[in-house]
Amino acid sequence: MNSYQDGFKIVKRELDKTASEIIDAFDCMGDNIGIPESTRKVMLERLPPDQKKQAEEHQNSLKGRPNAEDLEKAKNFARSIIKQQ
Repeated sequence: MNSYQDGFKIVKRELDKTASEIIDAFDCMGDNIGIPESTRKVMLERLPPDQKKQAEEHQNSLKGRPNAEDLEKAKNFARSIIKQQ
């Protein structure tokens, strides 16, 4: 379930080429991870029943995210970075 982090590795690698310094990073789970619903269903069907249930619950917990609370956390994170400068 952590394959979404591969995207962060790619972004960090690209930033390392141009940015003088990466101060920090903010991570927020979101509903759209770029995988079509049909592909998600096929992936779920391949899992053992206990893992399938856990994966379904995880996917359901992501619906509607980022939400207002997530956005507020992002704002607070940005403010904390600005204060450090």
